Order: sequence, then C-alpha cells, then structure tokens
Amino acid sequence: MRVMISDASNPSGYVQINRFICAPAWQPALNMSMGAQSVWVANTDQIQTLGGATWFDRRTPRRSQQVTLEALTTNQVMTWAWEMQRILGIDGELFFVFDPDDTDLLLKQRSFLANVRQLSAIEYPYYNACKTALELIEKL
Repeated sequence: MRVMISDASNPSGYVQINRFICAPAWQPALNMSMGAQSVWVANTDQIQTLGGATWFDRRTPRRSQQVTLEALTTNQVMTWAWEMQRILGIDGELFFVFDPDDTDLLLKQRSFLANVRQLSAIEYPYYNACKTALELIEKL
C-alpha cells in the first residue's frame, strides 16, 4: 500500500497523522437486524469507605455496539464473519460504521475503532441461511 499526501499550501512542510488504518472492508448483503443496541460502557471504578462515602476513579466511557446479522449465506458468513473472528480474536482491531450513509455528525458519533468483545457462534436457523452476532467495544 502506498499513500501520497500532497498539501502544497501547508507552511509546516509536513502532515501529522495520529493513526492511519488501511484494511479490507465488509458490508453484509443484508443490513443488521432490527434491535441493534448502542450503549456507553462506564469503566469508572468506585470504592465505598467504611464511613459511607464513595470515591471514584473516573475513566472515559467507551461505546459498545451489539448487532445481529441474519439471513447471511453460508459463503458470506464463513468467508467474512467466521474468518474475521478467527483473525481478530478479541485483541485485533476493526473499524465499525453503523451506517455509511449517515450525515457527518451521526457518522462521527456512530463510527469507531473497536475490538470484538466476545466471539460469537455461527447459527444455522433455517435452510441455506446463517446468523451471527457481533458485540463490539470501542478502543480508546
């Protein structure tokens, strides 16, 4: 992969990029099922003293996304979902986009770098169709 950035009007003479990700993209033929869940996960620790006061070790909340992909073909689920879980495990990274057609603000709010929180089974609910779920947690 070769990336060229040209910014002739930049007086600094260089471009600073915090993180650059280049990876394969996968969008299922059918969208996620109804009932997807977006939630903030609070990682703040709290300790209650003997006197009843509560002390907090505040940490930045992380986004979590739970989706179910139904009616996938065997080829789609085994080529993408199954292999993705094998390759990424729970420590590999992926970039989740809730809806590529979102407006600018929603796209930023509902897209994030993530880890798979828990690996999910491939289900075979009926003939020639597969189903799986994804539980993602934002990587800060």
